[in-house]
Amino acid sequence: MCRTKEFRLEVFTVEEVIRAMCGKNKVFDALKFFRDAVKGHGLCTSGRSYEFLIRGLCEEGKMEDALKLQTEMVGKGFEPSVEIYNCFISGYSRQGNEELSRNLRKEMVDFGLKQEGDEQDELTNQATHPCQSESLAR
Repeated sequence: MCRTKEFRLEVFTVEEVIRAMCGKNKVFDALKFFRDAVKGHGLCTSGRSYEFLIRGLCEEGKMEDALKLQTEMVGKGFEPSVEIYNCFISGYSRQGNEELSRNLRKEMVDFGLKQEGDEQDELTNQATHPCQSESLAR
C-alpha cells in the first residue's frame, strides 16, 4: 500500500478495492486491506465495505467470521441491511441449515426490512455471483 504524505485513501476507493477482491475470492486479503486502511490511514469505515466483506465471507462459508464482522459493524453504528441478511440466509442455506435461514428471514421481516422482487430469485443470484448484487455493485 502506498504510504506517502500526499496520498489519502478515499472511502469510495477502499470500497471498490474490497468489492473487486471479494469478486476474485480474495476476501481475507480484502479484510486485511480494510483493516490496514482503517488503522494505517485513519479511514472511517462504511456500511458498503462491511457488506462486501460479509458477502465474501458468507460465500466462502466462513459464517463465524462473517458474524464477528457483522457484530463489529453494528458496534460501529451500522444497521444490517437486506443485503447482509440475504448473505447470511444464503450462506446458511448452502450449509444445509434451513432452520436458521428461515429464522433470519423472519427476523428480517420483523425488523421491517423487505426486499424488492422475488426472494428466491435474489438468493439464487447471490449464491452464484458473490459481491455482484445490483445494490452492491453501484
